[in-house]
Amino acid sequence: MIGSGKVTAEALSDAMVKNWAIEGGGPFPFPFAFGNGFYNIPVINHDGTGMMSAVIALLVILLFEHRKNLSGKFVLTILLSAMALIDEIWFVFFITAAILFLIIKQFQLKRLPNRDTLIEILLIIVLPIIFSILQGGVLTGVSKGLLQAIIGNGSAASSQYYSINFPIRWPPAIISAHLGVLSLVNWAQLIVAICEVGPVFLMIPLFVCFGIKSFRAKQNIYSILAIGVVLSLLMIFVEYQGSAGISASKRLNLFAFELLNLFTVPLLWFWLSKKKIQIKMLSSGIAFATMLGGMIYFLISSIAIQRPVLSYYIDLMDASVQNLYWNTLDENAMVFDFDPARSATIFARPLKSSESWYELKPEYRQLMRNPDPYILNDAGYTHFYLTGSGYESLLQRSRNLLSDSCINVVYEKEDWKGDFRWLLDISACKK
Repeated sequence: MIGSGKVTAEALSDAMVKNWAIEGGGPFPFPFAFGNGFYNIPVINHDGTGMMSAVIALLVILLFEHRKNLSGKFVLTILLSAMALIDEIWFVFFITAAILFLIIKQFQLKRLPNRDTLIEILLIIVLPIIFSILQGGVLTGVSKGLLQAIIGNGSAASSQYYSINFPIRWPPAIISAHLGVLSLVNWAQLIVAICEVGPVFLMIPLFVCFGIKSFRAKQNIYSILAIGVVLSLLMIFVEYQGSAGISASKRLNLFAFELLNLFTVPLLWFWLSKKKIQIKMLSSGIAFATMLGGMIYFLISSIAIQRPVLSYYIDLMDASVQNLYWNTLDENAMVFDFDPARSATIFARPLKSSESWYELKPEYRQLMRNPDPYILNDAGYTHFYLTGSGYESLLQRSRNLLSDSCINVVYEKEDWKGDFRWLLDISACKK
């Protein structure tokens, strides 16, 4: 057990009869038994990108065979470049599969690519790769780290947040964000892995056959996706080691299984059309069973709609400040806070606080130890957001500086427990 699964219980048998131990749950907790550590359950996929990657993937699939002119090909360039930001794993598998498809196709044709093929390579492969390196995001960070390693700047490369390594794994395994590494050569863990992945793995041969038939019918997109599915499935022999943690390894296989989920209904529809009614009923029952967990989570989420839950670093007093000042300060304002994530969330203004998601800059740590308003202003901060607990941690000298004439109290509120929130304008505090 790892992650929230380990927090729920030490053993899977105990977790199956407990509620899922997560932060931000609603008035009715989610039962752990109906959750999943392999797939992202769409009805509770409320992170920054949500279902955006699925939408872009669908657009790519639907529009790929309609790339009749330059404008159609350029639309694919934009979509694939956007996918590099939203879901870099999907992008890498798709581009790799497209390259392999082109190689196979040219070997079959026994000739070099013609002008139209070269234009497609430029717009659908080369340009999205260039944009993925330059536009920011994970692939830009990885590319920068690799470049610095190649030119010999080892210290700079080691400071990159997006560190990656892909050693060969044996025995092959499926990674669950709740259950950890599930070896496919251990019969007990294999059964658990099958339950995590679901019966969709039965679609693998059907999808590969569909890809081969599509190659013969010159429906290129389905052949590319079939190659991508095979590549993704082979990742059971590869272990991801990097800053995102072991649970990120599941994304290497998710490309395959999410595509299988997407194509299950249309492929089964054609496959079952001439089958006996008993097989159709069995398939329908299995399909319903795969949706049961999502339906239960949807019902629980629906009940919770009437009672929004704040993030763990935001309380009601912070929410009151957010209602008044979110995106209202000057566009160049920077608000210093002992919790920089809280500042960015409440005021919608960036601040120079962190090397990465979780690592604060040394200079920001120094400011936290001595939040002198004059030093803060010299560092570029225009406001100081202070809580009751933050005030208690200040040295007496720092408390005295908060009463200087250069400080303008923009917001001040105290609750019945004695806790308070101050928003101080320190833009006039010049040395």
